[in-house]
Amino acid sequence: MPITKEEIEEMLKSGPMGAVFAGGAGVAVMGLALGVARSSSRIVVTSLQRQLTTTLEVTSKDASFPWILHWLHEKGSGRLRHVSVSTSAHGEFELVPAPGRHWVTYEGWPLLVERAREYGTVNASSGVPWEKVLITGATGSTERFTRLLQEAKDACLQARDTGVTTVLTCWGTDWRPFGAPRR
Repeated sequence: MPITKEEIEEMLKSGPMGAVFAGGAGVAVMGLALGVARSSSRIVVTSLQRQLTTTLEVTSKDASFPWILHWLHEKGSGRLRHVSVSTSAHGEFELVPAPGRHWVTYEGWPLLVERAREYGTVNASSGVPWEKVLITGATGSTERFTRLLQEAKDACLQARDTGVTTVLTCWGTDWRPFGAPRR
């Protein structure tokens, strides 16, 4: 025969445990249970986020960093609320996303773009602070990021190389642009 709710209440009130529960142990157990539930929900949300999102990190040392900034300028023009200016040697400028979080879309796919700048770490040759751009999307595949990088590269190189000549110089084992492109 099952025990009813009234019988459980009577046992808790009449026995020695009734005083303990009245003194706060019941509240402590309930608090512990709620704390465990909160922690486990955090763990579930974090693991779901790791499994369902893909992140692309592009640092300022990478050759694709200017491509990504140019792509963000094109995708976010008019919609970005916090912008930084990027000025060329010829006086041309672009408004690119400032450090912080921004939302853009690519192929109908929402992307969270986080641009972070660390002022404590600087490039020794140029004195520019170290930066990174994190692009996070809700997918388990990196194929869209590959297409995004290719599109950003093509758009940036097409815009940059129109009617100008880029002079390259040998820098160790790498060829790098020497100064601004010349017309």
